[in-house]
Amino acid sequence: MKRWRHSPPIIFITPMAAVAGSVAEEILGAMLYAAQLERAYVNNGGDIALHLADGEHFTVGLAERPDAPGLMRTMIINAMIPREASPLAGATAAVFP
Repeated sequence: MKRWRHSPPIIFITPMAAVAGSVAEEILGAMLYAAQLERAYVNNGGDIALHLADGEHFTVGLAERPDAPGLMRTMIINAMIPREASPLAGATAAVFP
């Protein structure tokens, strides 16, 4: 395989890495089917699925390094943020209920 001079090394990622977010959404869907919830979240190893009814919110803490204490910042996610604009993709985050 021909590679560019400054390309990053090839890193193997397991097939499960591609489905973690889907699993979180499926579990959240099952929870919502079983109960009427105003707020709910599923954290599947960092892939987080959220459910927020109108007027609800989560405060989320973003960490630079998951192995070090402390947060870079917190942010509030509410039901008005479109799903496509979620800032959590690829971030190390903790949800504070």
